[in-house]
Amino acid sequence: LPPTPTLSLTASPIPTATPPPPAFLSTRQALSQFLGIEEAEIQLQSLESVTWSDSCLALASPEELCAQQLTPGYRITLLARSATYTYHSDQTGEILRLEEPKPSAPLLISLQPTSAQACQSLKIYANGSYIVTGCAAPAVQGRLLESQLERLIQLATTYAAFDHQSIQFFGAGAQTPMTYEKENILQFANQQFDIYYYTSLPNSPHDPALQALTAYLQALPSQDYSTAAQQYGGKLTKFQLQDPDFTSKDLPAWLQNACDQNICLQPRSLFHTGADEQGNLLFLVEFNNPDGTLYHRTLEGETSASFTFTLQEQETGWRVLELPPYLP
Repeated sequence: LPPTPTLSLTASPIPTATPPPPAFLSTRQALSQFLGIEEAEIQLQSLESVTWSDSCLALASPEELCAQQLTPGYRITLLARSATYTYHSDQTGEILRLEEPKPSAPLLISLQPTSAQACQSLKIYANGSYIVTGCAAPAVQGRLLESQLERLIQLATTYAAFDHQSIQFFGAGAQTPMTYEKENILQFANQQFDIYYYTSLPNSPHDPALQALTAYLQALPSQDYSTAAQQYGGKLTKFQLQDPDFTSKDLPAWLQNACDQNICLQPRSLFHTGADEQGNLLFLVEFNNPDGTLYHRTLEGETSASFTFTLQEQETGWRVLELPPYLP
């Protein structure tokens, strides 16, 4: 067997003012074709000039024989639909190899997702990174939302390790979880996979609902109450419960009254997480405080940093059923 190849890195991230090399264009095209998405949806996260130690670009399979010759090229990391993909290339981009993600933190959750194909698995690590593998496709690495990472850390420091149904949990807490608590952690893990899965779908049928929710949540802090009202399909009784003294029957006026009394927050992130039993689509949303930090709401001792919104398909299109959280 040939000796294990090693890397020889040259000093140099490519300057941002320099046009991207042909290898980047080839890599972006390859990932676009693999995912079935437009190249415009793929962003360059990092690009390093590298001298690989062999003709296999330091990514040889166990049975592969590689010429032991220095091969100039690049390590290129791309971001597509909330997941990262790192390629090794030669200088021209004619030779491309996809790097398997390497976790850099302890494993906390190993899951066979409920909604996945039998060949897929999800691993979540203590730094919030996750890796989805299986189904003869390259492994995909991504990162949890900030609110979900906070939740993961809370779970890992509270509960002891356990195996339950399709999940292995490697918590370091002192509390042995009850069955319902194991179910809650299993639900949390499955939700993380659903966020990855629905985000990765090209031309997903949930896109019109996502557009309606985005328009609704962006219109409120911009004081565009007419646009927000067009996207709302819930009941006026929700407003009346908040302010029984306000008697207008005009929906934009209700929305303005709510935002005048409180602060309507800017959305931070929106992700589709599935559907309910009625076929309504569910989305997980984070919000920003006015200073740009993640918004947290505490009610009855429970703190939340992410909020579920339901969208229902009505005669006029997808409409939002919930009111957003407000900053008093």
